[in-house]
Amino acid sequence: KLFFNRGEASEEEKELRNEELENIRQVFLRNSQVILKSLDNLRGVYDDDLIDFFIDGRLDLAHKFEKGEFIDSYIVHTE
Repeated sequence: KLFFNRGEASEEEKELRNEELENIRQVFLRNSQVILKSLDNLRGVYDDDLIDFFIDGRLDLAHKFEKGEFIDSYIVHTE
């Protein structure tokens, strides 16, 4: 792209980006469900405080994803 067009995205590019972001959110949230269930199954094998730490961390990330904060802040950080 030309220098003056670099910051501008076409409507098609914006729509594709939004669709991709939504797909990423859905995959992350599905994976989070599996991870949380797996972590819960480890109770009794590992210390409950350790399991709770990982569960709380994943729940925090999931809340950021649901709000749309995590991906947007990551994109801003990488640009």
